Amino acid sequence: MDVVSWIPVTVLAATEDLGGRVFGLDSQTVLQVGINLFHVFVLAAILTFILYRPVRDLMRKRTEKIEGQLSDAAQSLESANSMKEEYEQKLAEIEVERVQILEAAHKQADDSSKRMIDSAKQEAKAVVERAEKDARSEMERLKDEVRLHIIEVSTLMAGKFVSGSIDENSQNKLFDEALTELERVTWPS
Repeated sequence: MDVVSWIPVTVLAATEDLGGRVFGLDSQTVLQVGINLFHVFVLAAILTFILYRPVRDLMRKRTEKIEGQLSDAAQSLESANSMKEEYEQKLAEIEVERVQILEAAHKQADDSSKRMIDSAKQEAKAVVERAEKDARSEMERLKDEVRLHIIEVSTLMAGKFVSGSIDENSQNKLFDEALTELERVTWPS
């Protein structure tokens, strides 16, 4: 027997049980509907007390945690920016000092050249090269320090933000991407 021919037979059997009616609205049906509505309201009230309040508290705590992390990240960023400004100021001071050293070397070379031209040229050349080498090496050292500090602060900020919002696999993937990006960055000369 296929499904289509089975449906009318079932409907006919159901209507015969109800005395030829398709839907019987008697006191028993009304009572059952009332009891079912009462059960639905009781179940909704119980679930509200059991589930809604703990979920609301959990969401409030999570919101507070995220706000705390965002404020920590903002403070870390502010700290990183102040450190960056401090290192840029130090680089500027080193540049001024380098210029002063070069000027002193040139003046000394000019004075000495009047007395002994050959020895003064060699001495001035040595002083200038040493001063430039020192200044370059100092600038390179400070650039490396600045880069390392920025990487440390960025890593701490990213670690705080990421630790609360992603799993370990995603964190490893992001770390690898960041490492690849940092390897591509070159410092200006």
